[in-house]
This record gives sequence, structure tokens and C-alpha cells, in this order.
Amino acid sequence: MEVEVVERKENPLLSREEIVVKVKKEVTPSRQEAKEIVVAQTGASPEAVIVKKIKGKSGAKEFFIEAYVYKDLDVMKTIEPEYILKRNGVISDGEAQAQ
Repeated sequence: MEVEVVERKENPLLSREEIVVKVKKEVTPSRQEAKEIVVAQTGASPEAVIVKKIKGKSGAKEFFIEAYVYKDLDVMKTIEPEYILKRNGVISDGEAQAQ
């Protein structure tokens, strides 16, 4: 599996780093695999990473992972929609209903 950081930009207003990673792989990486790839490339903690999209073209075996690495977890929980936090395993259904 080949991994390359395509784009990396700082977004100080939202207290995060926005990253696009290109992965060459036979099958589409799962959200958990994508998170592990971003963590390996950035050195961030897994709790601070939100995988927004995993895009690929049919038959290309090349996938683009769009992810955000937050510096402050409270900011992340305020900015990101509830369904994205659930999808990334940041909160569970019980926590979501309590908020």
C-alpha cells in the first residue's frame, strides 16, 4: 500500500488541520483504516481525527482520504455534526441523545 499526502493546510479559525491523503490499494479502505493512515502521517491522536470522505474512481485502485485533525476536542464536538461524530466513533448513540 502506497500512501502520499497530497494536500495539507492549516485552518486556525476552526482550530484544525485539513489533510488529503492518496492511497493506492486494491480495495477501498474502511473508515478505521483511513483514520489509522492519517494518524500515521500526522502523528495526531486517533480521537482528534475526523475522516470526512473516502473517494475513489472505479477501477483505479487509488483512493483519496479527506480528513480533519483537530487541536481541541471540544471545538471538534461543537463544529462537527452529530452523525459525523457517530460515524467516526467519537460519540456513541447514548451520548448523542444526551447532548
